[in-house]
Amino acid sequence: TVTYLLCFVYAAETFDRKYIGTSMAAFDSILDLSLFLGPLIAISVYNSTGQITPIFIIAMLPAAFALFATAIWLPGKLKPTVRGEYNDSPPNQKR
Repeated sequence: TVTYLLCFVYAAETFDRKYIGTSMAAFDSILDLSLFLGPLIAISVYNSTGQITPIFIIAMLPAAFALFATAIWLPGKLKPTVRGEYNDSPPNQKR
């Protein structure tokens, strides 16, 4: 439950305030659709293969994509540094 609620908090902080209503509605619709389709896909994969391992691999793919997308598209000043601090200096300046 905490993960479900925290994703809305993070989404609300991420979306543009001008389009917060539309963004949250689209986010909630996609989340609801995934909560509906996820178990159906898992059951169909299990019925066709008889193994649980492919289900875990399929479940891991969205998380891997999100990690890759975050590393590519997150602006440089919002990326945490190695020590966990945020880089707020201009890219050509040393700290």
